[in-house]
Amino acid sequence: MIKKIAITGHSSGIGSAVMDLLDLTCNGTEIKGYSKSNGWNIADNDGDKIIQELIDFDPDVVVNNAYYPEIQTKRLGKTGKSLRPGPASRTSDLDSTQAI
Repeated sequence: MIKKIAITGHSSGIGSAVMDLLDLTCNGTEIKGYSKSNGWNIADNDGDKIIQELIDFDPDVVVNNAYYPEIQTKRLGKTGKSLRPGPASRTSDLDSTQAI
């Protein structure tokens, strides 16, 4: 069961639509949005601020819809290793094609 979802770039465009859909369909799931509009610029501190927040929040799914050069790769490298350690762990990560 998915208990926590994090979405970057949630305040406009595709990210906003995904956030609205998640709000409507994921009852009982904690959903956190991260964008410049609520103080989460993925470029801040070379991405380290958002990376640490994602590690601390420990989501089951990350929808990465915000783009900044090199930050997506750095975030995936760090959070992919830090989230849910152990052989039975599973974290899904979705990225926009622009970010890859």
